[in-house]
Amino acid sequence: MRGTLAFGILLALAAPARAGADELPSPLDLDGWYVTLGPIGAAVDVAGEWVSAAGGELSVAHLAEARIPAVLGFCVGGVSYGSRAGGRLWLEGEVGLERPLPFALGIGIGVAAEVATVGPTHLGAQATLWAIGGLVPYLRVGALETTGGFFEAGVMFKVPIRFAY
Repeated sequence: MRGTLAFGILLALAAPARAGADELPSPLDLDGWYVTLGPIGAAVDVAGEWVSAAGGELSVAHLAEARIPAVLGFCVGGVSYGSRAGGRLWLEGEVGLERPLPFALGIGIGVAAEVATVGPTHLGAQATLWAIGGLVPYLRVGALETTGGFFEAGVMFKVPIRFAY
């Protein structure tokens, strides 16, 4: 992707050759389906208290660089709170743009559930704004029943693996 050399190199290394083709695909042709998996580290303001959070996220997305939107997919993930009982799980739909910016920018919108070993699960919704530049910095906001709103700022490192063209 334009402006993300490290990401492009990772994608090119992860891209398998087309079955039956005598020549390898161009490493500049990044279009296709990808699975990404990686860790998350964040700071979360939930119920007026800042806590650390660690977890992971798995995404399945289709990249078509020449289109708008360039990325369509979904992700599932979760974090565990550092100094607060429990954590949060989510499922989001993702949409991303590569142009006109010099880097990819996207948004995810979906459902969230705050879970703990003791007490009820609190359901809600969330939205995530993300950018790709090797690491994936993000901002996330949401609201959960009875717990109220939350704000999260963090970074993900997601390794992409191309699984189909």
